[in-house]
Amino acid sequence: VIAMEQKLKAVSDTAEIFANNMQYVRTTSKALAIDIVEFGSSFASIYQSAKTSTDVAGVQGMYTNFNKYFKALQMTPDQIKGSLRAIGQMFNKQQVMAEELKNQLGEKAAGTVQIFAEYAGYGTGAEGVQKLFRAMEAGKVRVEEILKASVGFGKLAEKNNALADSLQMSASKQIVFTSAVKEFSAQVLKSGLDKALAKMFTALIKFFELVTPLAIGLMAAIGGVVDVIKIL
Repeated sequence: VIAMEQKLKAVSDTAEIFANNMQYVRTTSKALAIDIVEFGSSFASIYQSAKTSTDVAGVQGMYTNFNKYFKALQMTPDQIKGSLRAIGQMFNKQQVMAEELKNQLGEKAAGTVQIFAEYAGYGTGAEGVQKLFRAMEAGKVRVEEILKASVGFGKLAEKNNALADSLQMSASKQIVFTSAVKEFSAQVLKSGLDKALAKMFTALIKFFELVTPLAIGLMAAIGGVVDVIKIL
C-alpha cells in the first residue's frame, strides 16, 4: 500500500489532488471489491496519462466506469490489468487505435468495440462498428471519446444487477477483507515501525561491515592452526 501511495503522490500535482485521489482509491476499491494496491497502482498510471485530457473528477469517473464493467464481467486481475494498460496506452498516444481498442481491450472485455461505438456516437450494431473503424484508420478518434464511451460501460455494468451480483460473491468479500488488512499493515508501518525497522537494518549493516573482516581473519587463523595440527 505504501508503495502505491508513493506512486500516486508522484503523479498528483498538488497535495490536495493527492489527498483527493487517495480518498477516491480507498472508497472506490472497497465499493467495487477490487484489491486496493492493484486498483491504486493502475489508477496512478492512467491518471498520469489522462490528466491533460480532463480534470481529476473526469479521470476518476472514467476509471470507475470501466472498472464497474470489468467487475460485472468477473474478469481476472490479470485481465483487468491488461485492459487498463490498453486504456493508458491510448491516452499516452492521444489517439484511439484498433490495436488497443480491439486487439487488447476488446479481447479481454467482451463487447468493448460495440459499446464504444454506440456511446462515443458512431452508432449501433455492425454499421456503428464499421464507422468507428473507418474513423480509427483515418486517425480521427481522439481520447476524449474514451471519456464519453466510459459512461456506457458504467451503465451496462449495472444492467440486470450484474455488478451487484458480482459484489455479493464470497470472492469479492475476501478481496475487501485482504485490502483492509493491507491498509492496517501500512498504517502500522507509517506509525513509526517502518522507521524503527530502517534504523535496525542500518545498525545491522554497520555491524556486519565491521565484523566481516574480523571473521575472515579468524577463519584464516583457525585454518592455519588446523594445518599445524595435521602436520604434528
